[in-house]
Amino acid sequence: MFIESRLAKIKEKMWKRLLPMFVSQNGNNGDPYNYYGVYFSDVNQDKYQLIASRGNNAVLEKWNPEQRAYTGKINTTVGKLERMSVEIIHWRKQGPMRFDSIVRFYASYFTRFAYVKNLLRRTKSQMFSTFSDNKEMTGLDRIMLLKLLINDYVNQSAGKTHTGVTLNEVIDLLYETLWYKHIKNEEFRRKTQLLLQSLVMTEDLKRWDDRYYVEGKAISTIVAWESEAQRARQQQRIQQNIHRLMLIITASTLMITLAILAQAGIVDLHRLWERLSQFNPCA
Repeated sequence: MFIESRLAKIKEKMWKRLLPMFVSQNGNNGDPYNYYGVYFSDVNQDKYQLIASRGNNAVLEKWNPEQRAYTGKINTTVGKLERMSVEIIHWRKQGPMRFDSIVRFYASYFTRFAYVKNLLRRTKSQMFSTFSDNKEMTGLDRIMLLKLLINDYVNQSAGKTHTGVTLNEVIDLLYETLWYKHIKNEEFRRKTQLLLQSLVMTEDLKRWDDRYYVEGKAISTIVAWESEAQRARQQQRIQQNIHRLMLIITASTLMITLAILAQAGIVDLHRLWERLSQFNPCA
């Protein structure tokens, strides 16, 4: 209990220190290529965004699903902020950096560790695509994309106001951060769009208002695919075991035949072994 209370006080100090920066460098007042967005979600899954700070208090705007906009200002204390789920997004020209706690952001802001890690990840994403490199669209691409969308639906961040995703958000998920080379890659974009459309046709996804929403049938599709893949692997293992067994049977039959011929005096095993020992295929 003492440790939890101590940690809560430390987090409150972090919020008090960083709130002015979040407000002064938000999307309205800051650099368009370097600004912050802070979003919250309470136990009722109501969404909020930080818009101002007043001393040790924070001013939030609540998301209105009907109007599809943040409306209604709420004044809350720093202590209540920590009780909600949080997502801090640092929007940059190279792509957004996301943090799910004030502690992680605080540590990364001063050590830059997460930024270096993100740079290495983006470099890797530039060289290796999540999809197969060839131009063919395989069933594995389709299932991989569906798994990605299900995972995004289950692990929704505090800053996400919709359960659906747009085409740009799907590309963002595939590459973790939007990389300029991939944004301009129209071939990859069209391929992703075709995969999404195929998932809509099979009723694994539903499209509405330019967003794709995961349907319950998606779970059945993945289970069926994994069952089929497991069955194929089992058949392959059985086939390999049959080949090994045939080799063992062939070798055993040959040895038994030679032993019988040797007993009958037809084959001299010692002489045969000497011939085989002297055999040099490279000669």
